Amino acid sequence: MLTASLFFHKACRWAKVRWKKVSSQMAFRLAAAAAVLTVFAFVLPGAGAEISSDEAEVRQRQEQAYQVAGELLETNVQKKTEIKEQMDIQAEAAKSAFLEREQESGHGPHTAIERRLEEGEEEPETEQVSTMAISEQDYQVLLKIVEAEAGICDEKGRILVANVILNRVKSGQFPDTVTGVVYQPSQFSPVSTGAIDRVQVTEKTKESVDRALAGEDYSQGALFFMNRSKSRRHAVTWFDSRLTYLFEHGGHEFFR
Repeated sequence: MLTASLFFHKACRWAKVRWKKVSSQMAFRLAAAAAVLTVFAFVLPGAGAEISSDEAEVRQRQEQAYQVAGELLETNVQKKTEIKEQMDIQAEAAKSAFLEREQESGHGPHTAIERRLEEGEEEPETEQVSTMAISEQDYQVLLKIVEAEAGICDEKGRILVANVILNRVKSGQFPDTVTGVVYQPSQFSPVSTGAIDRVQVTEKTKESVDRALAGEDYSQGALFFMNRSKSRRHAVTWFDSRLTYLFEHGGHEFFR
């Protein structure tokens, strides 16, 4: 600021002394230049301080925005965790309720085939006991999920659904019991909606499940199936992007 002021006074003095030797226009320009420098000396420091103040305010607002975003993200994660925990609790409660009903009905831990033999039924010629022996509890669960998922399908369609359940049991990637597979959270919509407990198992479904347990398998190792027209968009996208499509039968598409 001092330099600009001195320059202004010297310029004015020089212009006054040299007024006769230079044009009035040139003298005026010199004086104006000195004035501009003087104004800059006074104004710019204040402007710089104002800019610095604005930058500090912007940074403070950015930090506040980051903090709010972090809190929202943490809240969202907590909500998702709570929802998952609630779903797990509901699935476990449904499983426990089913087990209690089975115990009250007097069904023991015999295999389905053993039960039918004890009741005096002849062992079907095509049924191989060693192929897939499951508990009575698992047999009842398998009947219900096949009825709920494929009750309107033909026998092959019902066998295919049973095949997928049994493939999961044997895969090592899912629970090792039918009940564990069926009631695993977020896997089968009839479990989520409660439809599995409202179905009336037909003889056609029983025959189809028995054939699947006897070793009749059309699944090509499928571990998943879906009805595209009745599935949610994000579920369809997940199937198409993550799994290997195998074939379609009776409105169900099968994947592994």
